Formats: sequence, C-alpha cells, structure tokens
Amino acid sequence: MPATRTEFWKNKITKNQQRDQDNRERLKTSGWRLLEIWECALKGKFALSRENLIERCVTWLEGGGSHLEIEGGSYVDR
Repeated sequence: MPATRTEFWKNKITKNQQRDQDNRERLKTSGWRLLEIWECALKGKFALSRENLIERCVTWLEGGGSHLEIEGGSYVDR
C-alpha cells in the first residue's frame, strides 16, 4: 500500500478487485473459460520458464477446467 493517499488507494484497489470478480463471474455464467496470467509469471524473480508456462496452459486447455490463474511461481486451477 502506498504511504501517501492511503485511503484513496485502498478504495481504488478494493473497487478494482470487486470489478474483476464481477467480470469473472459474468464471463463464467456466459460459458467462457478463463485463463489469467499475471505479469509476475512472465517477468521478475518468480517468472516461470516459457516451457513451464506453455505446458500449464496446454494442460489446462486440454483438461477442460473452467478457470486457471497463473502467478509467478504458482498456479491455481479453479
């Protein structure tokens, strides 16, 4: 959390998280499958190798799961 304008940022982040969750639910209800890849999975010290990232995506695509969230160093199959 930033040290300045803390209340502003707290409200903004909370609203963004709620908007994202609402959008996920709408997409799922409409029959979409969701694959979220966070920037930290692509860059930085927790970045996944290109091969690992591709393998996880292909496995999920072939497996039929409804939602996969890939973060740096980990993933959550929902």
